[in-house]
Amino acid sequence: NGGSGVRVHLLNHLFIVLIIAVSMTTSPLALAQDSAALREARERFDHGVMLYDRGEFEAALAEFMRAHEIAPNYVVLFNIGQAQAELRRYPEAVATFELYLSQGGERLSESRRQEVEEQLSHLTRLVGRIRVEATGPASSSVFVDHVEMGRLPSDAPILVTAGRHVVEVRAEGYL
Repeated sequence: NGGSGVRVHLLNHLFIVLIIAVSMTTSPLALAQDSAALREARERFDHGVMLYDRGEFEAALAEFMRAHEIAPNYVVLFNIGQAQAELRRYPEAVATFELYLSQGGERLSESRRQEVEEQLSHLTRLVGRIRVEATGPASSSVFVDHVEMGRLPSDAPILVTAGRHVVEVRAEGYL
């Protein structure tokens, strides 16, 4: 939990970045639409913070995800990762926090970077990485526990929770 004060700071930062993006729009109709979208994103983010504080992590995650979908911004990724971690969706949380660090880059304070890196250190002990290589058609799909996780060829490992998993590579016309 980053603390309410931190989330308010992040929200203000998000809003400032989004206002800058809106001000670049020239059409009055587009500006009105963007303004409505930004308002919705901010409302969803605020609602997500309230839900998170009440321990309603699933609903909070949905609000954070929608806010990020409406107005993509690396700042919201921190809150998404927090909710995923609370829901024990460790592989998703690891991927989200890694994306947050990557997209935030030098804009992150040293203390925030250190906080996220410490959380990642803890979370990475709860996940495994599977690298899949296969011969066959390039259009092969990789499934882990019957859920499609990507296509081959891929250099990116698949993050999974620690434990046993069923890994399948499927391609049309092949067993």
